[in-house]
Amino acid sequence: MNSKTKFSLWGSTAGGIFIADQLIKNFLLNHPDYQGDFWFFKIHFWQNSGIAFGLPLANNLVIVISLLIILTLTLCCLRELRNNNFVLSSYITLINYGAFSNFIDRIIHKGVIDYIDASIVPWPVFNLADILIVVGVLGWLIYLLRNKK
Repeated sequence: MNSKTKFSLWGSTAGGIFIADQLIKNFLLNHPDYQGDFWFFKIHFWQNSGIAFGLPLANNLVIVISLLIILTLTLCCLRELRNNNFVLSSYITLINYGAFSNFIDRIIHKGVIDYIDASIVPWPVFNLADILIVVGVLGWLIYLLRNKK
């Protein structure tokens, strides 16, 4: 499978996860008392008005910073696509989808809607968008470490 096809696959998968994340958030906003208990995690409504790990920061400032990050990542992705670097563009796309999903929450709901509680480890509640961001950042770092000149 060539890089362009892999980029399309990553982008489509990230887009599907973005849609799933927004649908789950919408469901939980309409059913805030829902408690789903699965093998190693629980699903429940949690609104995070802070930044990562719930650290406090004014919502307007977070919105501006988020928008700047999304725009910067979009420009980076476009630059890498122009250079035919589909691998790095794939990681940036994952980060962008995750950041945009959480950005939508901040604009519409004044905070990010989190819902995955990994009950087997002490960790803050998170969402699918956060997973996209983490996978994208880790992939980007691994890419940079493998390709440093």
